Amino acid sequence: MAKFRQTKEDLERRCYAQLAYLEVLGRRVQLLEKQNELLLKYNHKLIEELGDRTPPIPYKISRKKTSKDTWDGLAAED
Repeated sequence: MAKFRQTKEDLERRCYAQLAYLEVLGRRVQLLEKQNELLLKYNHKLIEELGDRTPPIPYKISRKKTSKDTWDGLAAED
């Protein structure tokens, strides 16, 4: 079994690569935070504009009934 030895230069290169990667991730987080702020701002504007209108009617969600939806399914779980 051969042992792999790393030199100081190898470790420094790895550390600098990780540091650069962390900086890129930090920039991405900042961009996502900025996008989130903008979305919240526009969301509040839309709520204000639509606030004087009638409330929206929610869509009916049709889904397949399962055994949990029936009384028999509830009794079986006890």
